[in-house]
Amino acid sequence: MNRRLFLKITLTTAGLIIQGPFPSQAQPSSQTPSTHRLNPWLHIAPDNTITLQVPYSELGQGIHTALAMLVAEELNVDWSTLQVTLGPIDEANEHPSLGQQATWGSFSVRGSWEILRQAAASARDRLLRTAAQHWRVELATCEAQQGNIVHLETGRRLSFGELITRATALRHRDSEFISLKPTTEFKIIGHSPPQLNNWAKITGTAVFGLDIRRPHMLYAATQKVPILGGQFQHLPTQLPDSQLSLIKLPNAIAVVGQHYWPARQALEKLDLSILPPTDLATDHVKPLFQNSLHTAKAKTVLQIGNPETVLKTLSHPMTAEYSVPFLAQVPLEPTNCTAEVHPDHCEVWLPTQAQQRTLNQIMTLTGLPEEAITLHTTHIGGSFGQHFTTDDCVEQAILLAQQLRKPVQVIWSREEDLQQGHYRPAMLAQLTAGLDAQNLPTVLKIQVVGPSILEQMAPQWLTEEIDYLTLGGLLPPIYEIPHQLVNYTPHSTPIPIGFWRSGGHSHNAFFLESFIDEIAYAGHHDPYQLRKTLVAGQPRILNVLNQLAERVNWGKSTHSGRYLGLGIYQAFNSFIGQAAELSLTAQGQIKIHRITCVLDCGIAVHPGLIENQIVGGIVFGLSALHQAITLHNGQVKQSNFHDYPILKMSQVPDIKVHILPGEHEPGGVGAISTPLVAPVITNALFAASGERIRQLPLKLGF
Repeated sequence: MNRRLFLKITLTTAGLIIQGPFPSQAQPSSQTPSTHRLNPWLHIAPDNTITLQVPYSELGQGIHTALAMLVAEELNVDWSTLQVTLGPIDEANEHPSLGQQATWGSFSVRGSWEILRQAAASARDRLLRTAAQHWRVELATCEAQQGNIVHLETGRRLSFGELITRATALRHRDSEFISLKPTTEFKIIGHSPPQLNNWAKITGTAVFGLDIRRPHMLYAATQKVPILGGQFQHLPTQLPDSQLSLIKLPNAIAVVGQHYWPARQALEKLDLSILPPTDLATDHVKPLFQNSLHTAKAKTVLQIGNPETVLKTLSHPMTAEYSVPFLAQVPLEPTNCTAEVHPDHCEVWLPTQAQQRTLNQIMTLTGLPEEAITLHTTHIGGSFGQHFTTDDCVEQAILLAQQLRKPVQVIWSREEDLQQGHYRPAMLAQLTAGLDAQNLPTVLKIQVVGPSILEQMAPQWLTEEIDYLTLGGLLPPIYEIPHQLVNYTPHSTPIPIGFWRSGGHSHNAFFLESFIDEIAYAGHHDPYQLRKTLVAGQPRILNVLNQLAERVNWGKSTHSGRYLGLGIYQAFNSFIGQAAELSLTAQGQIKIHRITCVLDCGIAVHPGLIENQIVGGIVFGLSALHQAITLHNGQVKQSNFHDYPILKMSQVPDIKVHILPGEHEPGGVGAISTPLVAPVITNALFAASGERIRQLPLKLGF
């Protein structure tokens, strides 16, 4: 890897070199410290500074801290002494399922567990061998301790920095000769130290996209055509304020000035006419899906046994139809991008979780080669999938910077952010089951209808024209039912869709766990006991289920007027169970008293971060129960938090998270708690009211 590639995509912006408890730089760095690369991820400088380059963006999930812990454990150094930066776009940093650098799918720790530990262990081995050769002693008599190699018999020591030049020249050994630290010797992994970037956030020196400042920078408030398929007509030629400029962009307009707020106010006052009108409405989507359910040819993605044959023998099969709406991600930091374009080079500052995708877009827009582009990934104020699809904002910033020949920061208002998003797709499912003589399910058929995210965003990632992301949670099946069939009917809509926290799991868990409850009640089984029977051969998920039932006292008397609903799920190589305890008020409102969660995610690298993610995912899912993106005449009706509400602190119930001890490699945790929220709430509501809810959003408030 050459110096150009090393420098090309790095965190050189203010506050993005994470420096443990010390405040980070106030200005972008123009110097790169002299470092020695032991592998694509680790750099050690002669002053003993250790820099870890990781391929994943910091979205607030604390991933840079967790990955630093993996490396520090194998190097035997204080994790807080590591500097963490975002690595360059390089084959070593590609997401294995995407073939490009990106942060998604709860993959960061589980995708780095083996790689980073092996990299650190290999570096440690080279440093040890270098010191042993220097002292002419046996390798076994040397040990890595807090940034030094120590000769145990004499107490002599040399710092990593003193050894690094010779260690870099030393040939690395194959991994079979290098032992990873056994879990019984972990001193860092499994603990919950403060996050590396806490100090920078506390002091305000951590730089987010909205914090970028460049000499002579202008600010732009933009608005895309709010009606899908429409275009602006009769734009004004000038603005009342001579300090502001009105600029036409492809399918959008921008008001540009020296300050953002005046630009936005001027934009909001424009009298804009839009043609042509359209009758596109989300009310039409569900009937179209229902028609496809019965008329379109489905793709079979899973078949166990002979489900169709068994179904034909049933005189009264159980059938239920479930549906979910389009949803927005609404991170608290709105979409933004800063661009500075010159004839021979370009710099872009952006909160993004898709570096390769963004770089390719910038190359196309500017016509510049890859080596002439520098992309700075800033801290990100939440994402939940939104910052994978920032294409429109990036295009606006690049085009404005090219035209005005000055740096331009584009900021989308909350209204623009909500109405111009790429939404979690609406989906519909029909589930059919048949019971045997013991009233246990012998056959289960699931038919899913809805748009494919990959078909719209990345068709090259489709496998045999099937979007397996849309079917997350259904494959492989969690329940041991003899005959099973999963069919998928792709049905595109003109509404832009994109990634949303947990992806297809977010709707499939609602479909499946609600229907399993229906099967339990139809067969006069306790919902917990039925699940226990159906996962009897899967020890990890069975243990989660049993631990959950024990912690919520399932089957025992609860407070008068309170009801329980539960569900279990597997995703991202982790296993989870949730239970909701709620009551109904005299006014018919929901009062959620407690949500209990049991998680088996294998080895818990940083239990504190894991608990934060689980609680955050539950709160995110609770908000989504009352959310829906709806379109009328081609325009999104929701505009801000007053009509697309997020949960208030007073509405958050007591949430208990129990992380089970594990010896398996870590699984993903960033999104796994969101999918179960809807079914455990609606299952509890059925227990309370006898009403089965099969369509979201909920009409009841809480």
